Amino acid sequence: MSYLNDPRVFFATERTLLAWIRTEVAVLGFTFVIKKFALELADGALSVASLEFIIWFLCLGTCLLSLLSVIQIFFSLRKLGPEEIPTKYSKSFMLFVGIISLLMNVGISMIIIEMSPI
Repeated sequence: MSYLNDPRVFFATERTLLAWIRTEVAVLGFTFVIKKFALELADGALSVASLEFIIWFLCLGTCLLSLLSVIQIFFSLRKLGPEEIPTKYSKSFMLFVGIISLLMNVGISMIIIEMSPI
């Protein structure tokens, strides 16, 4: 990136990370709703096995999305020069937030997958 001496570049990267996290939370919420529907649909016409496949796919996709967002933020922050990072802000904190998001997505995905039928 060019040296713009503008903190808006850093803040745009931060907003991008937060948008990725928002999308991941929305997909996990949708996955939880599908899992709850699958638990209530033990005798229904739709196969529970096909719903389980969809749940696995969404959970793995969310974890992959989280990993890719951390990688994207890492490379975006690496391209920024010291002039573009505002004072009192840290690159490492943004990466820390991304890694915590990744770990939480993996943990929540494992909880959703392991929910057993009643």
